[in-house]
Amino acid sequence: MIRLFPIFFLLFSTTLFLAAQEISFERRENAGAEKKVLLRLKLSREYLFVIPGAGKPIRKLETMDLVLLTGIKIEKLNQKGLPVSLILTPEIPGGTLNGRNVDPALLKGRKIRAELEKYPCTFTALDGTPLAKEAIIILSALFRSQQNIQFSEILGASKKYQPGGIWKPNTAPILKVLEERRVPMKKENIKASARFENKFKVNGMECVSVVLNLSSVGTHAYDFQLKTRLIFPIRKEDGGFLRLTREGVEVVDRKTVSGDYAAMGSALRIVTKEQFEATYTLPGKRSSEKKSTVFF
Repeated sequence: MIRLFPIFFLLFSTTLFLAAQEISFERRENAGAEKKVLLRLKLSREYLFVIPGAGKPIRKLETMDLVLLTGIKIEKLNQKGLPVSLILTPEIPGGTLNGRNVDPALLKGRKIRAELEKYPCTFTALDGTPLAKEAIIILSALFRSQQNIQFSEILGASKKYQPGGIWKPNTAPILKVLEERRVPMKKENIKASARFENKFKVNGMECVSVVLNLSSVGTHAYDFQLKTRLIFPIRKEDGGFLRLTREGVEVVDRKTVSGDYAAMGSALRIVTKEQFEATYTLPGKRSSEKKSTVFF
């Protein structure tokens, strides 16, 4: 028993060391960096317009089911190191818009500059040929204006890894974005939690997953639930996020303003449901050839 104790102590100490490993969330991008990403988006947005005494509400539904494999070159970063100008080289576009199939020729083989610093974002073909309206709708859905928030501002600069470890994120940056959208909310109106999942390997690289849950509490005209999962290498020097998935629902209720007496007291409800996924390829360790990212 005495002889086994040092071995047991060594194993136990190693476990503690791994469990207490510091994980950094500060993963800055580099101007000039090139990567490939597979984007998937499923989105439905329902508009319900209710007029008193009109019987059933007027209903309008918009849907998107999009997929895009594209090369990305980061042209410009803002002061926080977030990409605000990209060069896109779409390879495989597809999916549907309001049930109609997307024409791959709208994007495939084009070279497009995406400016994400302001709203609305702008997309310009580098060959000078105007992009079709449908192509801009697709790109605007997949690439949105930069909200100027780093995940490290919400999750913290770093945390000690514990399997299943939970902590309270910083919601101040989220409240600021909502304020800019003219959605008045206070700190007590947001329920937030962040959680480590287990470590695992992606193409032989040790990675970790973090889940961020956000939801509204005690609000009336605005409600939301959002779940974001981030997968990234444990070692900061191995690069930034490899995969991001997001699923959520947002409900906005608005009283309409109209001089029309017949429309007085009418209301508009907008319900948005979204599933989004971005998966980046990994460079090969012994070759310049890109490898498909495999998660297991």
